[in-house]
Amino acid sequence: MTFSLPAVAVGAIGTSIIAAMVSLVGLTVSKEQKVSELRQAWIDALRDDLAGLCQVDGRRLPE
Repeated sequence: MTFSLPAVAVGAIGTSIIAAMVSLVGLTVSKEQKVSELRQAWIDALRDDLAGLCQVDGRRLPE
């Protein structure tokens, strides 16, 4: 006794696998984008804090 899937079922399974892979790639890209945004915000805040530390009474520290 042999078991075979209809061509339509094979196509549907293939399509769902491709859709899942595309969704996974999209999720990964969006996560990396959000991490980059948060990292950039952290760097900007650090720069502002360091700039505040480098200024004493409105004077710049010598370079």
